[in-house]
Amino acid sequence: MEDGFPSFISKVIAYINKPFSSLREELYSYFTVFDPKEMPQDQADLATYRNKEVRSLVDYFHHFFSDDEKQRIIEQWPILRQQLARQKMHKTLDVFHNILMSPPNDVKDCLVLIDLLITLSPSTAKCERGLSTMNQLKNSMHTLMNQDTLTALMRVRSSNLNATNFCPTPAIQRWMSGAKTKRHVDL
Repeated sequence: MEDGFPSFISKVIAYINKPFSSLREELYSYFTVFDPKEMPQDQADLATYRNKEVRSLVDYFHHFFSDDEKQRIIEQWPILRQQLARQKMHKTLDVFHNILMSPPNDVKDCLVLIDLLITLSPSTAKCERGLSTMNQLKNSMHTLMNQDTLTALMRVRSSNLNATNFCPTPAIQRWMSGAKTKRHVDL
C-alpha cells in the first residue's frame, strides 16, 4: 500500500499539469520576439533579430493562415520589428494596444501573431502575486480599509518604480485639481 500513495500523488500532479503542458513548449517562448524591451539597439543586430522564431510561429499556427498570408507575415516582420523597437521605452501592453487599435496596413498580416499572443492563457503567477500583495495590505489590522484605498495601495506596491525615480508632480497636480473644494496648502 505504501507504493499506492506516491503513485496516486504522481497521477494527481500529472492530471493537474496536463492542461498547462502545451505552455511549457519552447514555441510559446518565441512570442517574446514581440517584446519591444527585448529588441537590440544595434541596427545590425535588429536586422536579423529573431527571424527564425517568427518563421517557427508561422509554421506552428499554419492552419490559421493561407499560403499568401504566411508569406506576407514573413515579409512584414522586419517592418513590425522596426516599429516595435522604436517603442522600447513604452509598456509592452500599451504598445500592443496602440498597434492593434489602429493597425498599420504595412504590418496587418503580422499582427495576427500578436492577436494569438494576447489570446493565449496567461500564467497565474501575476494574479497570485496580486492576491499575496492584497493579503499583506488588508490584514486583521486593516479590515476597515475601503476598496479605493486598497486599490491605490496595491498599485503602488505592485509598480516597479522606486522612490528615486518617482516624480510626484503629476500626482500632486491631480490631487490639487481633483478636490470638490479649494485645497489650502502651506508652502
